[in-house]
Amino acid sequence: MSTLEETTDRIRSELGFRATGINATPAPRTVVLENAELAHTWEGRPAGSICLGIRSVSVIEKDSIIKEALLKAVNFDDPDPQIDRQEVFDTEQVRLFVARSVCDPNDVTRCHPLFPAPDLQIPRCLTPRAINRVFDACERLAVETSPISPEISDEDLELLAMSLNGDTLRAMPGHKEARARRWLWFVLEEIKNHSVI
Repeated sequence: MSTLEETTDRIRSELGFRATGINATPAPRTVVLENAELAHTWEGRPAGSICLGIRSVSVIEKDSIIKEALLKAVNFDDPDPQIDRQEVFDTEQVRLFVARSVCDPNDVTRCHPLFPAPDLQIPRCLTPRAINRVFDACERLAVETSPISPEISDEDLELLAMSLNGDTLRAMPGHKEARARRWLWFVLEEIKNHSVI
């Protein structure tokens, strides 16, 4: 067992014996990951599913995530010319955002008991599919709770309906197209869940 796993086991054990505080605030959103979404290389991975709390990330943390992802992309050294630095930047940004958003489902102020060192553990313990699923939950939480994101007006909604098609989305840079498609998927899910289409 590596030093990281020994430290993780010790911290997990310590956290397990601490009762959640009486005034603890539960995470505003949770995501349940099935066992198949946990990396097979994770030594001592749980036998079943796990529940992750999701919290909002501060502006300072977001700035730190961008700087660290940019540093990784700039210093990325791979002989494969197909590797795109923008893709490295985007992937690292998602991983870090997920790592810093994950918390104890019962207490938003505490690390998840399985991930006391989330920046190191999340990329090693979760599959890329799981990381993307958690990131989608993080984005949904940000859209739902952001005090600076305005709601769309009826006039803008009509403009969106007139201009929205596959060609419009494909004309955007890849990462912006992916983000727009994710947000539009959230909108469609909300409509489907609350009305008859």
